[in-house]
Amino acid sequence: MKLLKLVLLVFILTNTNIFSQGGAPTCVALTANPDNYQTCATNISFTSSSTASNENYFPQCFGGNPLVAPSWFIIRIDNPGSLTLQISQVDSNTGAGIDVDFALYGPFTNTNNLCSNINNTNLASCSYSPNAIENVPIPFSNTGDLYVLIIDNYAALSGQSGPITVSQLSGGTGTTNCDFLSLTKITNPDDTALTQTDFCKPNTKDIKATVDVTFFTGLLSNLRFDYRWFRNGVQIGTPIIGSNSSSNIINTTESGTYKVETRAYDITNGTFQISDASVDLKFHTIPTITIQNTNTVCLNSNPVLNTTITNSAQLNPTVDILSYQWYLNNNSINGATNANFTPTLSGDYYVIVTNNPCSTVQSNTIRIIANPSVSIANNQTICEGTNYTIVSTIANAANTSNVTFEWFKDGVTTGITTPNYLVNSTNQAINTTSSYYVVTTEQGTCTNTSNTVSITVNALPVLNTTPILFEQCDYIPSTLDGFAESNLTSLYNILTNNTPGLTLYYYLDAGLTNLIANPTNFINTTAFNQTIYVKAVNEAITSNCTSSGTGIINLQINPTNLSNYPNIPPVCPEINQNYGFVNFNAQRTLIKNTFFPVSNVIITFHLNTSDASTGLNELTNTSQIPLGITTVYARVISATTASCQSVGTFDVIVTNPPLQNAISDENVCLLDTFLLNTKDAEVLLGQNPTVSTSYFNTYNDALTNLNVVNKNTPLALALGTKTYYIRLFDSATQCISIVDFDIIVFPNPTIVQPNPIRICGDVTANFNLEVRNNQITGGNPNYQVRYFATLANQNSGNAIANTTNYNSASTTIYVQ
Repeated sequence: MKLLKLVLLVFILTNTNIFSQGGAPTCVALTANPDNYQTCATNISFTSSSTASNENYFPQCFGGNPLVAPSWFIIRIDNPGSLTLQISQVDSNTGAGIDVDFALYGPFTNTNNLCSNINNTNLASCSYSPNAIENVPIPFSNTGDLYVLIIDNYAALSGQSGPITVSQLSGGTGTTNCDFLSLTKITNPDDTALTQTDFCKPNTKDIKATVDVTFFTGLLSNLRFDYRWFRNGVQIGTPIIGSNSSSNIINTTESGTYKVETRAYDITNGTFQISDASVDLKFHTIPTITIQNTNTVCLNSNPVLNTTITNSAQLNPTVDILSYQWYLNNNSINGATNANFTPTLSGDYYVIVTNNPCSTVQSNTIRIIANPSVSIANNQTICEGTNYTIVSTIANAANTSNVTFEWFKDGVTTGITTPNYLVNSTNQAINTTSSYYVVTTEQGTCTNTSNTVSITVNALPVLNTTPILFEQCDYIPSTLDGFAESNLTSLYNILTNNTPGLTLYYYLDAGLTNLIANPTNFINTTAFNQTIYVKAVNEAITSNCTSSGTGIINLQINPTNLSNYPNIPPVCPEINQNYGFVNFNAQRTLIKNTFFPVSNVIITFHLNTSDASTGLNELTNTSQIPLGITTVYARVISATTASCQSVGTFDVIVTNPPLQNAISDENVCLLDTFLLNTKDAEVLLGQNPTVSTSYFNTYNDALTNLNVVNKNTPLALALGTKTYYIRLFDSATQCISIVDFDIIVFPNPTIVQPNPIRICGDVTANFNLEVRNNQITGGNPNYQVRYFATLANQNSGNAIANTTNYNSASTTIYVQ
């Protein structure tokens, strides 16, 4: 063992020249050739770097600053325990110490993915001080632990650099090993670095283990080599024992960590060296894929496309990391990188699966078809003889390519397969409403049913096109000139055949361009005879329907004498109103039986000649006729032709009632005496001498003349307010009016006998009589107190005027 240690010591010392080139400039360079960048407890000197770092590493103690000019090294723990390395840097020109910093990361078990593990989580020690000497504490570690040491030349920022020395300080129990990487390497068979570690089956890979014997001091012919290969910790193949070759090649076919353990020994003296090396290799399997649809191919069924790896049993989940990219119509879908995909557009879908470094695999193609999103126009009403086209609109036309149509009416197919549908009275019955919708199909597979609209076809109004003779009376003696007012609308039923709800338009010309604005009070524009043209419109519907035929009115103006009919006997007005009601029904019967006993006529009553000519504003039994004399015009027309037969007049008299004078209310005391006849003077003021009065307790009694109150007998008074009603009857006209007034009865005052008032004086004195007011009234503020010198004065109402300074000898004062 001593000789072994001596050989190792000589071996290590003779290899210090390896490090004269310094550390690796980057982490990538370090991991590419880790055996060239090892450091340990031995005294090592190298020139610091001045090359700026282009890697984004920010050691935590650097305060957010990046590396400046780093040198990267690997340290391996040989014997467990703590240890401390010391780093120093001096200026190459002056020999003065210059700033040096460091960061230590670890421990790691191997160099796999080393650069991705250089982070603050794995930071073991760090310094950013301005010192030229830094101590690197390495905590208690285990044999085989790896550390990455970054020595950073901060002085490079000012253009300085110089020798850096790394040495181990005494005191620690741990040691480092500088030979662990240099003795055995795993490379390509041609000794080039093994940079490719991923392969695609059925490809295989030959790897070569080489033991470095560069610094062996004996005869190379005396060296023998043992090789043991392992995959994932399990020995593979037959160990090679006593080989004369410093290298050994094996062929690999499966993924795993391949490790070689070597033993090199001198057969002449038994000196030996044990080393090992390992490498991770991955052999990927080309996936066999297919995609399936979870639903129908129609887009509105919400299909989901799933990828199935049919040879998944052959794949290693830790090695075969598959990536997915979905395509629509041969174009990649941005962000669609999952094994499953939910289509939102129609088209041809497939997925390409990649398992690097194997070639990509394309799946089968599934076509997704969009359901046509079709809507049709709104509800519509049309007229007989017109057309309406129901237009269909495809909202997603950009996603469809071959849409077919089938129209349905009231749920039954029409056989129409065009995009639009024409509705008229040839395919829908007049005065009916039908519902329509269209079923659309894309590529013969995916269907959609549109909204439903209702179409109504209304019949055109039908007019009586037979010319109608309309005779109108011109009965105003001063203007018997062939011009008169006519109510053309009175022929409505004849023109429309008694069809309600139509609007008639009247024109002066056959071209229907000169509309008559006021057909109810039309004055003909040519004397005696004129032709009027009529169109009927049903305005209760939209669109309005206009009659196809035109009605014709032959208007004939006939001069007519104005007749005189018996006057209606005078009537009284409604009680306390300025109007009365007349029995026009009785007058109509009188005129018919007296003047037109055998003619079929219609008699109406009007207030003026215009209304009598046109038949407008007819008077009825409920019409309010004002007070006084009113001349009424009786219009007599034929019940069959609506032609004027006669116009006559008569008078209607609504008699003036008795005056309704305003009657004042009465305020009396309970012990007073009051007669109602004292109000007659007010009531009869200005009345006809034929007017008499009578008094009643209620309005209804006054109206019906029941329960008369005797106005000549004193009333039995009671406290409070009582309304009395006065019936005014005019014996000359038999008309009445009713007025009313209130009697307010107050209680008589209750007074207290006052105490005497005493004042000293010679003969007379001045007395304030009002000092007894409160005593007399009992404190009632509503009472008014008057004082009298004698009883005679009290009876006559002659009260004392100066009650607050009344001069008197001793006497008796009377109080009211």
